Amino acid sequence: MWECAVVSSILQTLHADHVNIGQLLKLIEEQVEQSDTGNPDSKLETLTLVLEYCLEYPGKFHHPTEDMIYQRLLSRAPHLSRKITVLTA
Repeated sequence: MWECAVVSSILQTLHADHVNIGQLLKLIEEQVEQSDTGNPDSKLETLTLVLEYCLEYPGKFHHPTEDMIYQRLLSRAPHLSRKITVLTA
């Protein structure tokens, strides 16, 4: 059985990931809106780094953690399988 503190920490991390991705998407919007001002190479570098993060981090860390939580939930509450399927789609 998972300790409550561990579960709480995992959920806090997942929530922080969602907040961080939201901030990164806002940064992308700002960089695109300001693409005609300032140093374009600097903006391109920032966009490249942010996009690399957005493409790599979720698949390596965030989504596998969510998948483990969903599997655990399914084992404890199989009646939620339809809702979890919709959620993960």
